[in-house]
Amino acid sequence: MVNPTTVTQDSKLVAVTLRVGKLADSKRCTLYAYKRVKGKRTKYCKTYDVFNEKSYFDKTFGNGSRVQVAVLRPVAKPRNSKAIILRKVVALTPEIRLEKWFGKTVSLPLDKPLNVKKNDVIGLSIPTYAPILPIQTVDNGDRWRASRPPAGFKPVDPVTGLEVKIDPETKKSPDLCATKWGVIFVQSAVVKPGPTVDFRCRYPGAPTFQFTLIPLPV
Repeated sequence: MVNPTTVTQDSKLVAVTLRVGKLADSKRCTLYAYKRVKGKRTKYCKTYDVFNEKSYFDKTFGNGSRVQVAVLRPVAKPRNSKAIILRKVVALTPEIRLEKWFGKTVSLPLDKPLNVKKNDVIGLSIPTYAPILPIQTVDNGDRWRASRPPAGFKPVDPVTGLEVKIDPETKKSPDLCATKWGVIFVQSAVVKPGPTVDFRCRYPGAPTFQFTLIPLPV
């Protein structure tokens, strides 16, 4: 489907479908020791390094997995603007908590339907983090866009709080649209209607959500 997140006629947005991933924990042995069991020398792990994925995301990006459904309206670029694709945020749903849906595909009705117009784009705003997976099979031609980073943004390491001036892998200035030294250091989700945002970052991948519309009478 071409432009699957674009509204084709005036409608009411009534529900969104998400495939939510399940966060995992890991356990790695950092110190081995030996003991005798029934006369045999047996190796065992004395010390473990335990990594809790949800705790890490809560600490790094904000407490709880939360999303909002956003309605984005096309805006013409001003002359000589360096913007790529401008969209005005005309509506946002209240935050939707995802923890109880981890590991499931779920269709969530909106508490209050949103009026949308032809050519509006439906998107997701993620004020914290959201382990959302593609609903459909990824095609090489699929792309999606993100509003990050905002103009003038300086990437900051979420652990140390220090500005990231050099990408430790490329030894160059960080690419603000890169998935490692760009996106994960950018908390620029739009959480209120009103602003006009430049969707300058484009990434490969199938849409991670679907939405349900009720067409309005013509």
